[in-house]
Amino acid sequence: MALLALVLVVGGIIYFNSKPEGENMMKDGEAMMEGGDAMEKEGEAMMEEGGDTMMEGGEAMMEKTVTVTLNAQNNSGEKGSAVLSDVDGKTKVTVNINGAPAGIAQPMHIHTGSCPTPGAVLYPLTSLMNGISETVIDVPLSKILSELPLAINVHKSAAEAKIFVSCGDIVSEVEKKN
Repeated sequence: MALLALVLVVGGIIYFNSKPEGENMMKDGEAMMEGGDAMEKEGEAMMEEGGDTMMEGGEAMMEKTVTVTLNAQNNSGEKGSAVLSDVDGKTKVTVNINGAPAGIAQPMHIHTGSCPTPGAVLYPLTSLMNGISETVIDVPLSKILSELPLAINVHKSAAEAKIFVSCGDIVSEVEKKN
């Protein structure tokens, strides 16, 4: 009998001590669930308000820089690359070509159409000198990309402008992935 009484007393102590804690844990769990629901709703609201903008921003980031491979034409051996970068709503065009003659200015342009025989000049670029050129065009890169097909063309010299020594098609990053 004493053993039974002892079991009942100890069991009662355990029951009473664990019950409030268990109830508190249930209440804490319910509060956490409510907090999770609130966070989920806040996340959904953020997606509705800014999710599309974030996606568009990501796509725009992809188009912040476009690299054009410039291939040699007419056995010139002049090849390299041009990088078109969006800088504060303008387009910076940086060109580096290997094999260009020293000390000779070589006119360059962004032309309509594509290589090897591009069309009319759309945007003049700073002449290539010793294989290097940098130009800032007062037009956003997105506008240039909206005008594709376009090509960058390098001429042998001002006196021999009809001879093309290097050419590369401008292709957007989105087109490269497809």
